[in-house]
Amino acid sequence: MPILRRVLMGLVLAAVAASPWIPVPRAWALRESPAGSPATQPPPEIESARSLSKAFRYVAKKAEHSVVHISALNRVVRRDFFGRVIERGERLAPAGMGSGVIISPDGNILTNNHVVASADSLRVRLHDGREFDARIIGRDRATDLAVIRIEAQGLTPADMGDSDELEVGDWVVAVGNPFGFESTVTAGIISGKGRALSGSDRANEDFIQTDAAINPGNSGGPLYDLGGRVIGINSAIATRSGGSVGLGFAIPSNIARYVADTLLRHGRVERGYLGIEMMPLTSEAAASAGLRPVDGILIGGVVPDSPADRAGLRVGDVVLRYQGRPIDQVYRLRTAIALTPPESEATVEVYRDGRREQLAVRVGDRERVWLESLGLRVTTLTPEEARRLGYRGVQGVLVTSVIPGRRAARSGLEERDIIVEVDRRGFADADEFLRMLSESDAEGGPRLSVIRGGESGWLVLAP
Repeated sequence: MPILRRVLMGLVLAAVAASPWIPVPRAWALRESPAGSPATQPPPEIESARSLSKAFRYVAKKAEHSVVHISALNRVVRRDFFGRVIERGERLAPAGMGSGVIISPDGNILTNNHVVASADSLRVRLHDGREFDARIIGRDRATDLAVIRIEAQGLTPADMGDSDELEVGDWVVAVGNPFGFESTVTAGIISGKGRALSGSDRANEDFIQTDAAINPGNSGGPLYDLGGRVIGINSAIATRSGGSVGLGFAIPSNIARYVADTLLRHGRVERGYLGIEMMPLTSEAAASAGLRPVDGILIGGVVPDSPADRAGLRVGDVVLRYQGRPIDQVYRLRTAIALTPPESEATVEVYRDGRREQLAVRVGDRERVWLESLGLRVTTLTPEEARRLGYRGVQGVLVTSVIPGRRAARSGLEERDIIVEVDRRGFADADEFLRMLSESDAEGGPRLSVIRGGESGWLVLAP
């Protein structure tokens, strides 16, 4: 019986194997399908993904020649157990690293101020491995931007895009040298606009937020759109671990372009001034005017004889547009005014007495406004200027002129003085110096630490 059962089972299996209706495994069917049949065509989703990959490859290739690696170097000072100097030489050691983007064929590079601010020397490495020493052309602490230059020709500058055209959800690509890994490309989207960083002392409150991975070493590198245009300069991250958690922040390209242009022309950033106090538009004030709170900002005060006063702006006006662009936050108007070249004419659209009006304002120079009353002109002290005057490692502002009879002259300040502290606090540039002067509440007036003729001393800026 067992023998018969085995014979019958063998016949059944043979019959099944020979049956024409047994399905062929799917993998075999795909291989056996005629060329060009629907079974060989990937679904549309795969084709879309491949198109996006091509876009990323395009940006990476375009960025390759324009992104540089920046090494910050400091002079080595060795001390013994008691803190005494036992070696002070010209030997340099790496103190930090960052990225930058070439903005002109003759060697101008845009990066972050914090990448270069404290360096004794800078070294730039190009995509082809060539290295150059770099010098600082100008720095702006308020926006955390700087322009440095290398002695090279025929470089490939990046294309600068219009950051105002960005929308939340747009794809972007970050390129830089995170943790020293050169030419690293990461992708993500714009996850927010107009961000102000909590606890930051930067004047710029209009950051682009992205989830493209940004890590230490990316600072100063570019953020690209899919057209290969720079729409931001990577500047900061929000993190508890020190690495990327998907909250990266970039300075909009329109701000970066203006700062770079003015640094190259003047060595400092010229900032516009209107002379108005800006206030958020409350729900009650908006409702009474038939507006929404995001439709504008309220003018809470106008400085007498300021550009705003001369143009006819009034307390209670609601600023709807500045230079044709909608204004929905105080920071947006503040940034727009600051980035308007002094002496240029700006159009301000306001809501007043139930109707809209357009006013033309001749924009003032914020530095000149602050310093005219003091009778003082200053400029940020660059490392090159400091060395020319015989100083090293000095940071502050250089007094370029003093008007007789004004506060600065009465206080004893003289041309070519170097001011390094206000009320015992240091500062990085002329912008920060002005801000600290305006905020000082020292009894009798701000106390200034001054270097003159190689000697240091204190002066009180008298009322």
